[in-house]
Amino acid sequence: TPVTLPAIQAVVDDVTSRWQNAPQVGVIQSFAQLPADAQADLTARGIDSVRAVRDRRNKVWLVAEGITGGDEARRLLFHEVIGHTGVEGVFGSREEFETFALRAAQRHATTALGNEIRSAYVEANPLTIGKEVMARLAENPEADPTLWQSIVAAVRTWARQVFNIEV
Repeated sequence: TPVTLPAIQAVVDDVTSRWQNAPQVGVIQSFAQLPADAQADLTARGIDSVRAVRDRRNKVWLVAEGITGGDEARRLLFHEVIGHTGVEGVFGSREEFETFALRAAQRHATTALGNEIRSAYVEANPLTIGKEVMARLAENPEADPTLWQSIVAAVRTWARQVFNIEV
């Protein structure tokens, strides 16, 4: 059974209270309460139900009606913020990130992870599939250690270029 909205809000408050520069996070009851642009973006991709999403302004939304507990709420928040915003943010350019995401989608064209994502996002394009592959690897690098090491290498390259340091 789904957990209540106040219980999910308590999890978000707990996490963000210990997080300097925490992103904006909203907790809502249903898909219908998402901002109109987020709903439009999702429905254009054939998605009419989500548990978590990041909108065009990088605000993360957790949708209570699909979340079964506090641990799931924490994992979903991690997935959206670290897996999507974090991983996307450390590539040198949007084009570089999208090229990498498309390679991730191609690499997982026939894997269990790729099949799981395609069944969840039925009308998603390869770029969306690749972004989701990369976000899920941020949660579970063991799902594809080789691809994860490529992501880590990209982060290190970014750190060298931006901060002029070796990591």
